[in-house]
Amino acid sequence: MGNEKYSWSHLEGKQDLIGRKKVDWSIFENGTHVPLDFHESFKNANGGVHLKRGEKHEIELIINDISYSAILTNVDRKGVSVDTLQIRYEANKELRSLLRHEFKSSFEYIQREREKKVLKGDRSYTVVPETEAEYIEFYKTDIPFQYAVKLVNVNNKSKNKNIWWVNQGTTIGFERKEGILWAPLKSKSGQKLYHWDTLAEVRPGDAILHYANGALRFISEVISSAIEAPKPTSLANNNWQDMGRLIRTKYYPLEPNIELNTFSKGLLDLNIQQGPIDVNGSVKQGYLFRFNSDAFNIIKQAKPEVIWPEFVLKDSFTDGEVPSVGLPNVSRDELLQAIKQFDDDLRQTSEWFDWEDKTSQKYAISYENGLYPPKQIISMATGIPVSQFSGGEQSKSYLQKRGFNIIEIHTESTPESIDHGELIDNICGYILSKGFIYDPRLIKNFFLCLKTKPFVILAGISGTGKSKLVELFADAVGATCENGQYTIIPVRPDWNDSSDLLGFKDIHGQFQPGPLTRIIEKANNNLDKPYFICLDEMNLSRVEYYFSDFLSLMETKKKPGNESYSERLFYDEFFVRQEDLDRFGQLRIPPNLYVIGTVNMDETTFPFSKKVLDRANTLEFSEVDFTLMPLKDLQPIESLNLDTRFFETEYLYLKDCLEDVEYINSINKSLNQMNKILTKANLQIGYRVRDEICFYMTYNKKFNLLDENDAFDFEIMQKILPRIQGSSNQIFTVLIDLFRIATGQNYANEDGNVADLALKYVQNNTEVKPYPRSARKIATMLGRFEDGFTSFWL
Repeated sequence: MGNEKYSWSHLEGKQDLIGRKKVDWSIFENGTHVPLDFHESFKNANGGVHLKRGEKHEIELIINDISYSAILTNVDRKGVSVDTLQIRYEANKELRSLLRHEFKSSFEYIQREREKKVLKGDRSYTVVPETEAEYIEFYKTDIPFQYAVKLVNVNNKSKNKNIWWVNQGTTIGFERKEGILWAPLKSKSGQKLYHWDTLAEVRPGDAILHYANGALRFISEVISSAIEAPKPTSLANNNWQDMGRLIRTKYYPLEPNIELNTFSKGLLDLNIQQGPIDVNGSVKQGYLFRFNSDAFNIIKQAKPEVIWPEFVLKDSFTDGEVPSVGLPNVSRDELLQAIKQFDDDLRQTSEWFDWEDKTSQKYAISYENGLYPPKQIISMATGIPVSQFSGGEQSKSYLQKRGFNIIEIHTESTPESIDHGELIDNICGYILSKGFIYDPRLIKNFFLCLKTKPFVILAGISGTGKSKLVELFADAVGATCENGQYTIIPVRPDWNDSSDLLGFKDIHGQFQPGPLTRIIEKANNNLDKPYFICLDEMNLSRVEYYFSDFLSLMETKKKPGNESYSERLFYDEFFVRQEDLDRFGQLRIPPNLYVIGTVNMDETTFPFSKKVLDRANTLEFSEVDFTLMPLKDLQPIESLNLDTRFFETEYLYLKDCLEDVEYINSINKSLNQMNKILTKANLQIGYRVRDEICFYMTYNKKFNLLDENDAFDFEIMQKILPRIQGSSNQIFTVLIDLFRIATGQNYANEDGNVADLALKYVQNNTEVKPYPRSARKIATMLGRFEDGFTSFWL
């Protein structure tokens, strides 16, 4: 590493500064040597721990609120009697790339001088002149072996941070989940494109506006400069080169979204070179475009009600003084005084009223039944501006050491941390509060079906509340027509292919997206929220004609990461225009889309094929009780605002749900018993149906929603009985044998009217066991044999 002791310095008046290191070539390669004069400072920063010779310890470097890993080591050098302390990070490619970008001036200067010296045979050490010198400053934090780092380069003292605009389309969901932007280095033909190359100019602290589907939907803060990286797995099916540039960003939602037509005309006079808006006020085709603060101000004025994250509210996007500095040691009493001051002076101001509802706030101090913003309270108690320290682990640790309870108020909560039974009860209560009465077991069953597979059929006579259940259930979890998360699509009798749902090309070759495609696009752009589609009266036309393509795509779902996605909706060759390919070419069925079809079973509708029935749970609505009336004086109940993971299936294959192998084996044993009966009429179920029944039963046990026999009864009704129809003796025998399983009553050898016996049994017994619901349906199907034909659907 060379002798660098003269490249380190102490600075007076810099609180908690461990030391300042002048940038040299070692910074870009592997790290830095720490001179003896600074060993004591590092010992103090490490909680009094001094590494012995030969020891090493992992350290955390906090740069712009982002953590980078490195190693602090005391190298045991033979023949050297003093300690040799070094900071090493040669294995951290992302950190080294960041440093080369941030210290571009020093890197290029040293590189030029080294090349000159090589030609002359000069092996002397290259030193950057003081007038062009750049520095790294290490600061102590409250956490041992964690250092706050400020990068002092020749530009960042006066240069404003940049604003960018990115067009993401269907990739926004993938890239947001991973917190990245990625663009290829070259096109398939080997051509460089400026709107891809601009990614190399982005630097930490820059702001990026994210445009998709007609509106600005997010703004993000850049947390690391571009590095060369292979195509992320989530974008694996894009027809781009495998190598590209990747930057990491922190996304913040814009609430509400800002539609293009509210500001595009105002940007035209700015004439931004390589900007995102063309002369007509439309968005250009491309990826990352230049933007400026004047244009940003126009956008902010277009929708003043938008809540902007803190980092974009700083004047001109300039750098703060010292990021994540060590905080002064104040007492708990001083923090309590700041809490009281917050209540007295700030809580009712426009800036802090309902602050805890803002998604930009992630944590809160929980104190005496009140919530308080951690950074603001620390700032009020210490006098340190909030821009100069971290609101994450640094603030949490600082407050927890002084006895305060810190809670997360805006996290992506996992369903496992939630009481599903309590939430379903809330949904049932919400629906009841609207004046509609459904059996709570039906609603629990409906949820389990959605959790098992995002395609459910609600069947029965007209007017039993099938469509209304879908609407109310979606409304109860925060998915409404107003926010676009619930859509009803009436099926037309003349639908005879998938173009009616997915879309078609007009006579000019322009793709006209269908209603289903438009919703899929929205759902891909907002993966955190569930989207519900009600296909109303879906069997007015033959389902296999217009829905077959979608059903087939559902079976192609895979999990490249944490979410499940299907294959693409359209092949590249389907599109004529490049802009249509760019917008729709990568669309897939996302994990947050749920399709519920309603079916009226009468002589005007078409029956279902086994392809459809095998891919759905079919819930029957046939019981009508006029004695049930809405209750008087119903108390209003607030709807929930649930994220996707409350519904998203965790299982795609049976191996995914083998936490309890014995339980799965017991279900399989029951299914095998039924399959032997179904085989007599060639109606046996396959692996797909078996897997989905196992998923359903596993979820029910995991969430403790229904009695086990009640849950299995629902699945017999929903996955097995809908397959049965015909007029043969084998069908009759199958129904008798299934009735025996449902009730324990064996009528196989009876001479009398078996259908009458079965109907009388279920009518005269108040407690039919173990599967009363299925028993009643089977008895009805047996009775229909008097007409020479029976079916679940009559």
